[in-house]
Amino acid sequence: MVIGLTFGLDQLLNNQIAEFVIGTAGGLFLLWMGWGMSKNPVGTAIPIVDKSDADSSRGPISAGIILSATNPYFFVWWATVGLSFIEESREAGTAGVAAFYTGHISADIIWYAMIALTVSSGKKFLSDTTYKVIVRCCGIFLICLGLYFAYAGKDFIQRILT
Repeated sequence: MVIGLTFGLDQLLNNQIAEFVIGTAGGLFLLWMGWGMSKNPVGTAIPIVDKSDADSSRGPISAGIILSATNPYFFVWWATVGLSFIEESREAGTAGVAAFYTGHISADIIWYAMIALTVSSGKKFLSDTTYKVIVRCCGIFLICLGLYFAYAGKDFIQRILT
């Protein structure tokens, strides 16, 4: 998706109106996700999976690939928020896109490693209250990011009106 957006797919969307729509849609999407996370931080407790209930025919990596491939939010994120980041990183050329992608993937790996460590450590590592606070903080961060995109869209409206 990143390669397609970097090498041509973005040409369909490379105008001020498309940037406004994508930025605004991405911002609204982030606001919605952030609000949901802040309001209801994934239930009331850390989800603990019983290993006897796990599907032994798939390992965690293949399960993660399947989950990502079938998750509509993955595509919505890349078509909205991700595209806005790619557009900004393209100003620095191929190195900028590579730096963005490397940073994004590194952040994902670090985040999911922390999640895996937390889940595998069980409740002795993280209390339900701490878990909720962390999820709410992440939700607030997404709200701030969504407001940033909304603010960037304001510049587009000002250019049209003047």
